[in-house]
Amino acid sequence: MKENLKNLNEKALKEYNLGNLEIAKSLFEKIISIDEESYQTMYNLGIIHFNYEEYSDAEKYLVSAHRLNQSEKYFSSVVDIYLIQNFIKEAENFINKNKKNYKKNIIDKVESKVLRQTKLMKLVEAYNSVDNKNITEKIILFENYVDNYKKDPIGWKLLGSMHLKLAENNENSYDIEKNIDAFERSYKLNDKDIDVILALGSLYHQKKEYEKGLGLYSVSKKYYPNEASLYFNSANMYVTLNELDNAKKELHKALEISPNTYNYLQNLAKVYKDLNDNKNSYILYERMIKLEPEKAVGYRGLGAINLIFGNLKEAQDLIEKSLELEPGNVDASQNLSICNFRMGKNDK
Repeated sequence: MKENLKNLNEKALKEYNLGNLEIAKSLFEKIISIDEESYQTMYNLGIIHFNYEEYSDAEKYLVSAHRLNQSEKYFSSVVDIYLIQNFIKEAENFINKNKKNYKKNIIDKVESKVLRQTKLMKLVEAYNSVDNKNITEKIILFENYVDNYKKDPIGWKLLGSMHLKLAENNENSYDIEKNIDAFERSYKLNDKDIDVILALGSLYHQKKEYEKGLGLYSVSKKYYPNEASLYFNSANMYVTLNELDNAKKELHKALEISPNTYNYLQNLAKVYKDLNDNKNSYILYERMIKLEPEKAVGYRGLGAINLIFGNLKEAQDLIEKSLELEPGNVDASQNLSICNFRMGKNDK
């Protein structure tokens, strides 16, 4: 029996270290079915569930591991799993219940984690309660927090998001350099937060730091190969750089992941048009109309392509339809004038 458990454990740890978490999980579960007192196995299962963000299951195993072995590692892991779920009271009760079993420095360490999480939750509440009138006033709270907790990626993310609110509100105090700095600090502490990646990439684009932006997206695609927005945002940068073939490739990838996203289709149709591939542009504008017939863009684009092809009656009908949906659009009005002129009609 012991030999069998030893072999199972060696196999499980090997798979775990190779990153094969599902196989490792299955093997660890088999060990538990044989030996319900294996606290290290309980802990390993807790960590696997934690990695999967299955926090309720992780909590179950980590609490069980601590019940079987009151080491500092297991004690701290239970506090951490409570805090990741924002279970502040549960963490405090657990610490108080076990306080007598640990040295003061260990208790001080976990209590400081609880204090930080409490402050972070208040910061999130402050962020959610911000309105256009008190952004500048409230941002000081976020600056004070990161001054005290410089290694907290969420704090820097929230500060960066507050700077974005300043920009959205056209505040004179907005500073794009401070905005970039906050998101860069968050990214350095956690390079897998997709919200931070997209916000930072957008700021690089705005600042015309295209090499940084494309590099950021390229690295992030390795972590998130199925995140369509990374390819879409890369394409937008390539369009700005007039690298249309690269933009086309990125947009095709975005559409492979999310085939019915309207603005992806719209941008690719425009890229094809700029590449003088009007046939493919035509096909995409047709798809856009079928996808969202209440939007003017598809009719306007398809009308422009028909105008290029010399299909004047079709172009006229489509452009007029687009103007019904979006009256006064300058591009549509100009194309309709051209269409009417070619058809020998007076401008409408």
